Amino acid sequence: MGKKADVSPDKFLRKGEGPRARVEPQKREFKSTKPGVPRRHEKPVMGLKSNKNFVHTNAVENITAVPKKRSTSAKKFTQKEDFGRVPDYLRQRKQEEQSRFEATQKQIQEMQADTGMYRIPDQERVELLSGMKKNFETLRREYLNLPVLVDTPNKKSKKLRLEEQLAVLESDIDKLERHSVIYVSEY
Repeated sequence: MGKKADVSPDKFLRKGEGPRARVEPQKREFKSTKPGVPRRHEKPVMGLKSNKNFVHTNAVENITAVPKKRSTSAKKFTQKEDFGRVPDYLRQRKQEEQSRFEATQKQIQEMQADTGMYRIPDQERVELLSGMKKNFETLRREYLNLPVLVDTPNKKSKKLRLEEQLAVLESDIDKLERHSVIYVSEY
């Protein structure tokens, strides 16, 4: 272990000591714009009343006042040359967005050509979906016609097979209904 330095408890820095020089706060002089508070011996002036009818005089001043003239130098927006036209920056943004969309569509088509994928037409998708629903209904009817008591191995296997087929058909129908665009591999 190392040697401990002799440190006396009386040798610690106290407030205001050390390398930092103490800065005295500057005193500010405040100039008040308000009148001073009256002294204790000063008495306020009491009982001053005015005979002026402020409501009447204000009404007379507003009636006799000359109305302010509006400046006619401001053009109407509907009379400007470019009124109703789409701004240039919006046209540029639309063109950029369109070019990006076309580029992504081109990339998708190139990728599909490389992978051997093609898109199923909407009519074929609808026909496929209706055929799957018909199959689902026939399997469901067959499943519901099964007896309640399934005690033989043949009945059990038939019930399990029908349940598996119904689950597969249900998931496939759900996928076809959720996605309007479907790609199929040629392989």
